[in-house]
Formats: sequence, C-alpha cells, structure tokens
Amino acid sequence: RDAVNRKAREELRALGRGPALCKFWSSERSSPENACRDKSCTFRHYFVESKEEWRAEIQEVSKESSRAAAAQERQAYDEVDDQPHGNSKERKSRRAQCFAAWLLSFYGREALSAGGGVLDVAGGQGDLSWALSVEAGVTCTLIDP
Repeated sequence: RDAVNRKAREELRALGRGPALCKFWSSERSSPENACRDKSCTFRHYFVESKEEWRAEIQEVSKESSRAAAAQERQAYDEVDDQPHGNSKERKSRRAQCFAAWLLSFYGREALSAGGGVLDVAGGQGDLSWALSVEAGVTCTLIDP
C-alpha cells in the first residue's frame, strides 16, 4: 500500500498538484469511527476549495442512502422464512417433487404439455424435469449451461 501511495504522490507532484484528499479524513464527519488516525498520513486533511467540500458531502449523503437501502433490504430478507421445506435432508430431497405437484395442480397436465412442454432452464441435475416427465408424463426439455 505504501508503494502505491508513494507512486500516486509522485504522479501528482509531476502534474504540479499537491497531495490528494485523505478519504478517511473527508468522511470522518459522518463516520467518526472511520476517521484517519494515522499521524504520518501523507494525504491532505483539508479541503482546497468549497467545491471539493461539496463533492465530499454529496458523496457521504449518497453512501448513507446506500447504507440505509442495504439495511432495509437485509431486514426484508431476515424476515423471510428461508426454510420453507423444513430443515431435514429428507424434505429437501423432495423439493422437485413438491414443486412438480404444485405445477400440475395449478396449471394442469394439459397446459404444461401444450406446445413443446416445459422448458427447465438451469435445471441442475434435472430433478424437476424427471418428476414432471417420468412421474407425470409431461414433456420436458432440460437446459443447464
């Protein structure tokens, strides 16, 4: 990391520009726990112009909005029961048969057999296609990349 920072400082100097803004320092107002605590930090701990400060503020607002959206999404996933078939191996092995039974009861054998039948995309080992075609007589085409 130090070698990369050194190289970046050399490139900035060659362009006639001063040190870059410390990303930890600029975000410490909204996240004091992430503030720059490195006494030997060679990045800038001040804004050169108000436009730079404005950009940093906009970036922090965007980050906070993104964090809030991610937290809301995590909460939604946490509230979902992700064990719909129970936690036993026996019940998990019957997922394809359960789904095939639901498809047959909801759509019916005639609708599932219409046209070319059922197209099972990313069907893995073909459990659903097997349950529909062999056990229920519905034409299936399995595609798994």
